[in-house]
Amino acid sequence: MRIEHIEKNEESELVEDLIAITTSFSAKIHGKRGGRKLENAIKSVLEKGGKDENNTGL
Repeated sequence: MRIEHIEKNEESELVEDLIAITTSFSAKIHGKRGGRKLENAIKSVLEKGGKDENNTGL
């Protein structure tokens, strides 16, 4: 295993931290929304008696 230490200035470290924070919050928001969309789709199918939009079943 090889570990390299690359010197970074404060500005580049702050940029990397900001990108990491933004990515984390974005993933959290989109993941929750995706889960809600799936939950709503499942509820919708179940309310229609197990048929989807194309009437092909589950």
